[in-house]
Amino acid sequence: MKKIICIFILFCILLTSVGCDALGGHELGQRLIIEAIGIDSDENGYLLTLQALDLKNTDPSGSKHPTKLLRFRGKTLGDAFGGIAGATGLTPLYSQARFILFGRSAAETGLGAPLDFFMREYNARSDVLIAVTDGPASDFFGSDDNETIAAEEIELAMESGSNTGQCAKIPLYCFVSLSLSESDTAYCPILKKDEKQNTVTCHRTAFFRDGKWTDTTDERLTEGFLLLQGELKNATVTVHTNDGAFTLRVINAEREIKLSGDANSQIIMNVKVVADVIEYESGGFYDLGEEEVNAVGSALKKELESILKDAFQTFYTDWNMDVCRLFRRFRLLHPNKYSSYNYTILEDFADGFICYVSVTVRRTGREQM
Repeated sequence: MKKIICIFILFCILLTSVGCDALGGHELGQRLIIEAIGIDSDENGYLLTLQALDLKNTDPSGSKHPTKLLRFRGKTLGDAFGGIAGATGLTPLYSQARFILFGRSAAETGLGAPLDFFMREYNARSDVLIAVTDGPASDFFGSDDNETIAAEEIELAMESGSNTGQCAKIPLYCFVSLSLSESDTAYCPILKKDEKQNTVTCHRTAFFRDGKWTDTTDERLTEGFLLLQGELKNATVTVHTNDGAFTLRVINAEREIKLSGDANSQIIMNVKVVADVIEYESGGFYDLGEEEVNAVGSALKKELESILKDAFQTFYTDWNMDVCRLFRRFRLLHPNKYSSYNYTILEDFADGFICYVSVTVRRTGREQM
């Protein structure tokens, strides 16, 4: 009897079920699966470049997934996106996009309209990565005539640059949140293309005010920015001692922030760093002794303190930014001097910023070939 009831229920479900089309959905063959998005702007409007999966030419084994490049123009970004379905006969699927690239012209003009589209488009992934390019975004995907750089390769360049301290990656929802906040500026990595090698690297970091790209860091300032946020990992730092040049890899950096309670308040940051020696000048196998390890650790400590102080000076004093949100933890002594959205360092902070770095050097020997 139970089996009969179960079969009857299943039969009723099948009778009352409807297909994807009846529900307004789409089969996979009706979709344009977008892997990457590039956005450029000029006096004529927007140029939208898409790298999408070419389902018609996909390897039956599933081992290869060829892509195709599509370009659309529009007076507004909405017009450019709106032309996709009519030109391809497919409904665009944005949720598979690995990243969004904005060309320099679009980033310097302002990202208000493009960001508005992605905030309103329910199909877009909020955690998709965002980056800017030092030229037109359309150039970073290659062309139909030249070899196309796969979206995963560009994504890996961003991951690698972030892991090695060369740039600060950020997902779209964080970028939008920072862009809309009155108390902060947004940031994202900058991509650079090697035309000869047809490769992409991630270097330096772009900072935005009011949605416009206004400031750019070099790699040293980017390392300082990541240190201030406690996010520097796998970055390499070269120091010099009496025994030669040593290159170390920062494995971990933990920060602790406090505000001194005296009359001349100061921000005090303690950073604990663990690093490995990965390269140094020597012949054959050479194991560092205790005295040499201490000298290397002292040199690294001095260099990191210098990097931190330069970063603090640039972001908080020169650029008047609170990108690392150091002040959010403290109750200010004279709140009437500060708006609720502007944590500028004023005369309350005598020396502004003091940092203490403690270094642990682990790996101390290697055999050079």
